[in-house]
Amino acid sequence: MPASLIWTPQSEEDLLDIYVTIGIDNPTAADRIYDRLRDAIRLLRDNPRLGAARPEVGKFARILVHPPYLILYRVRPDDEAGPVSEVEIIRIVDGRRDLAALF
Repeated sequence: MPASLIWTPQSEEDLLDIYVTIGIDNPTAADRIYDRLRDAIRLLRDNPRLGAARPEVGKFARILVHPPYLILYRVRPDDEAGPVSEVEIIRIVDGRRDLAALF
């Protein structure tokens, strides 16, 4: 059974900011990037441990790379074994930024 996707308000804002920022100059590219990010996040429903564990960013944090963006998320229950019931999308950030400064 696929895991449920939960978006934090910050992750929703991040996705909208990406869309609007790109859309100012190139609406077609904004649509394409928005769709690709949403598709990548949907993959996490069936493959919740697809992203690499990143404990230096946060306890139980995982990052799915979708260049140049990083999708930061965590799974619940937050152990390394057994089924995952929820995937919480925490942030979507430009991978060229200093992650430590964001968290």
